[in-house]
Amino acid sequence: MSTPEETSYILNKNKTTEESRRLNIQHRFINTFGPPEQIHPSIPKDRICRIADIATGTGVWLQDLSTILSKTPTSSNESRQYVGFDISRDFFPKGHTSDFSYVQHNVLRPFPDEHLGKYDFVHVRLLIAALKEDDIPIALENVVELLAPGGYIQWDEWDFPSIQLPSAPPTVKQTLTDFLDFCTPLGFARDIARNLHNELSQDSTIDQHFLSKTTWYSLRDEETMERSRDVARVWWLGAVKSLWPIILARKENGEAREEGGIRRIVGEKVGIMAEWFNQGGIPGIPLVVVCGKKMEF
Repeated sequence: MSTPEETSYILNKNKTTEESRRLNIQHRFINTFGPPEQIHPSIPKDRICRIADIATGTGVWLQDLSTILSKTPTSSNESRQYVGFDISRDFFPKGHTSDFSYVQHNVLRPFPDEHLGKYDFVHVRLLIAALKEDDIPIALENVVELLAPGGYIQWDEWDFPSIQLPSAPPTVKQTLTDFLDFCTPLGFARDIARNLHNELSQDSTIDQHFLSKTTWYSLRDEETMERSRDVARVWWLGAVKSLWPIILARKENGEAREEGGIRRIVGEKVGIMAEWFNQGGIPGIPLVVVCGKKMEF
């Protein structure tokens, strides 16, 4: 499968503006049905002063969060600081205020000492195509090290095995089956959220009374479906174009796959899904949110 560096390279081969647009659409899509105001309701906003966002991409989640948190002063009256980390700096905002900073860093490596134990809230989102299953404990350990005593972690991931494609023809359902079938032998986790929850449940530094795993679903009711339908379709096609090349970068024997073959497969999958969308199809996407809290001792 792709290494994190190869994943970054593949994403960057998509024109930077195109990939930035996909990341921002993805954020808009999650906002139509995901955690209200970006943060799981169990996390107290007034106790958050220093925020880290892992795999920040364009920084859109941090920017939206700062607008939301501006309505809730901190209990200590401290000003907030926002730090975005990503393996690539190509998508970082070109201009930002002094309360924002962006750092290039690979989550599979320990974070610099100046960041350890400093953050009241650490957010991670959608590393499903970047981490092997064996990498998850390493990434999680590094992320937990960022937390201050009493700090909160929230990790959001797609639950691909639970995706629903209502009234979809067999060809459409097969695209999802193919995606999952490619993932497993190459070492990708089918259900990162389950792995995360299991790891945190065995971590003695995590408050087990606070630990939770919650699912938000894009088709949970008529109102949510109406709100998410158009952006869900745009997001899905963008995800196919972005994620499939990562999944297909290497064959099961480790050999690199020819780019022409990758383009052909991706083109077929995009065409199948686009036809279903044109006929009124809407994908139902579950987002699983795992939350934890570091012990205060």
